[in-house]
Parts: sequence; structure tokens; C-alpha cells
Amino acid sequence: MTTEMPSKRKVEGALKTSAGIEAVSIRVFALGNGKVALAGKEQDLQERDAVKRAPWPTAGVTSIRDHLKIV
Repeated sequence: MTTEMPSKRKVEGALKTSAGIEAVSIRVFALGNGKVALAGKEQDLQERDAVKRAPWPTAGVTSIRDHLKIV
């Protein structure tokens, strides 16, 4: 059984299509083995939480590393 690996492009697409997320300032890193890292700046906790939730429906995502900052 093979698991689809999440691509950077798919995760970026998930961020762009999620309501209320300004994905322009978010950087996505596909780390392998289903791990994704998110880095960037958000305005408040609600935006940060929305960014962290957005990649989960993407096929192959098994964990998300949070390097997001609130400014």
C-alpha cells in the first residue's frame, strides 16, 4: 500500500482555496513522509489556526510543523 505524498503545490492550493486565508505571506515546505512545514506571519490566532487547518484535507499530509508568527 502506497500513500500519496503531499506536494508543495497541492498544499499551497489548499491554503488559497480556504476561506479567509491570505496565503501570500505563507511559505510551504514539503518535508517528506507526509510532513509539511508552514512558515510566515499572520495577524491573529484565528488566522494562524485557519492556516494550520487548511492542509489537512490534502492527500498524504500526516503532520504539520508550525513556524507561523503572529505580528
